[in-house]
Amino acid sequence: MRKIGFTLSNHRIKEVLPHSYHIHSLSNRRKMFLSMLNTMLPKEAHFNLSRCKKVKQDVYTLLRDKVMSFLPMHRLRPETTQPVVTILIHESGVINRFLQRIDTPLGDYLSSRGYKGILYSTSGFDNPAAALAVLMMHGGKIEMMLDLDELFTQTVFKRIKPQEGSVVTRDESFIHISSGGQVTRLHPRWKRMNSDSLSLRRNHIDTAFDELKREEIDAYYLVYPKMDDFTRHILIKNSDENPVKIIPYSFTFCTKEKHV
Repeated sequence: MRKIGFTLSNHRIKEVLPHSYHIHSLSNRRKMFLSMLNTMLPKEAHFNLSRCKKVKQDVYTLLRDKVMSFLPMHRLRPETTQPVVTILIHESGVINRFLQRIDTPLGDYLSSRGYKGILYSTSGFDNPAAALAVLMMHGGKIEMMLDLDELFTQTVFKRIKPQEGSVVTRDESFIHISSGGQVTRLHPRWKRMNSDSLSLRRNHIDTAFDELKREEIDAYYLVYPKMDDFTRHILIKNSDENPVKIIPYSFTFCTKEKHV
């Protein structure tokens, strides 16, 4: 199982970032990671990368500052009384543990006083600060190492735009698109693929044909990350059965800028 994210040890940050077709620079790899992470977060916690030419800060700093930006004392004048909308007890506990672990003067100050933050709730979403902070803590320390297969599958799922009359669902590692009585299964996997090394993925291909035969599936797509040596669809045929399609998934959308 491959994981990506960051580790923090002795005040040193180590970034573990993915790469893909045309995404090799550190800035673009950070964009790619944050774009994938967005699919796991409430909308309010999303990173807007569309107008960001370069990402110069490491992902830990970006994530930490995003959490802190949601805390009331970070943006409100302390001498001004603010109305309490909702007190989120569980989420405040998460934030308190987060503040005890981050290495900043504000974090040290707040944690030393047992900060019990009052966080503002937004209808329809989990609290964005707590949702992000809980992903940044592992084993009693600040660390984010996420399953790359899970992030990849969630990214593919979230970015599908259903056509009229179609329904897109996710079931563990599978994505299903149902339309007009036909069911298409997508199985994203973060593995290297190219036309010269199909034998390395023979077990994936054989499993796909077996599921096509046994289950109520009409089409099967194996989805892998697009790489410099894997840029085109591959069609695999097996006797009279429906073919299996191998799809290169591009992440160049992460690096496209919007101009206003």
